Amino acid sequence: TGLSCATELANLSRPTVMLPGGKLNRYSQSVFGFSAIRELQDVNFHQAFLGITGYHAAAGFSCGIRDEAILKQTAARQSDQVIVLMDSSKIGVKCSFHICGLQDIDIIVSDGMLPEEFLMQCRRNQVEVL
Repeated sequence: TGLSCATELANLSRPTVMLPGGKLNRYSQSVFGFSAIRELQDVNFHQAFLGITGYHAAAGFSCGIRDEAILKQTAARQSDQVIVLMDSSKIGVKCSFHICGLQDIDIIVSDGMLPEEFLMQCRRNQVEVL
């Protein structure tokens, strides 16, 4: 749903890039809302890449917009593999709307500076960290 991601993918050789319709989040430059959620319910993915706003041990992965959280939950349900994109600044941040827990994801792509306690939680949940 991210416009910048779609633009980068479009630069690859022979890509098929599809974006759902919906509202534009001007801060994250991504699409969200009921229309986008409805469209994703009919699509199966090999991989879902989820950007998150925060991770808190008690609250899991979260963001600040309800429809965006539902959209990400939908993409995760429709996917064979769930990949979370996050840097170390997201640790300890608890936003209003729950997306999923650590046990619900397969891979984290990070900045390489995640705290050791979080990395231990990842190992316990068999989450690969890159």
